Amino acid sequence: MVWQSGVLMLVSIYTGSVFGWVTLWKLWKLLGNIKAGRVFVDENVRIMRTVSRCCVAAAVIKRPQCAVLRAVFRDRDGGGIHGAGS
Repeated sequence: MVWQSGVLMLVSIYTGSVFGWVTLWKLWKLLGNIKAGRVFVDENVRIMRTVSRCCVAAAVIKRPQCAVLRAVFRDRDGGGIHGAGS
């Protein structure tokens, strides 16, 4: 059903956006520390570690979601993007 694929797409976007917002917030704090002259401090290491973990978590969660979405849209289109059979 068409509405179900839309719901799947929204779930995929919202779960990915959580990691994106956390990453942006941490990078904003990192830039603030650098601007204040606190470059090589433990807080920046923790921030970069959090950013790294957000990237890994997003990749781990998004991979199966992308596979499901691709299968749903392939079945709906009749074989890939624009019916190209890919």
